[in-house]
Amino acid sequence: MGRVAGRIRDARYAIDSREYFLAQNDHPHHRNGGAKSPLSKKIWNYTLLEEGNGVVFTVRSHDGEEGYPGNANIQVSYVLTNHNEILVQYSANADKSTLMNLSTNFYLNLDGMEVSENRSSGTVRAERD
Repeated sequence: MGRVAGRIRDARYAIDSREYFLAQNDHPHHRNGGAKSPLSKKIWNYTLLEEGNGVVFTVRSHDGEEGYPGNANIQVSYVLTNHNEILVQYSANADKSTLMNLSTNFYLNLDGMEVSENRSSGTVRAERD
C-alpha cells in the first residue's frame, strides 16, 4: 500500500490547477500507491505505547515518490483493547497539497494456533466511524 489505496485512472490527477503524473503499476493506471517505493516497502520507525497494548509506526514519504507531491509524515497506531478490539488510527501531514487515502491490509488467523482446512466458518464484526 502507499499514499493512496485503490486505483487512480490513467495514473494522473490534478490539484490546485496542476496536473500530476503517477507511476503506472497497473498499466495504464496507478494502484495502491505504486510499485517502486510504496509505504509497504519502507522501513518504518515504531514506538511502543506505555499505557495499553499498542504500537505507533511512523514513516516519511518524500516529495516526488511515485509521482506524489510534497513530503508527507505518516503515522498509524494499532491498539489492542481489553474488549478484544483492534483499534487502528491514521494521521498524516504534508508540506504541499497531495492525495492521501491510507489503508491497511492485515490478515487474521481466527483459529488461533489451530490449522484448519476450512476457512469458511467464523464470524468477524467490524465497526467503523
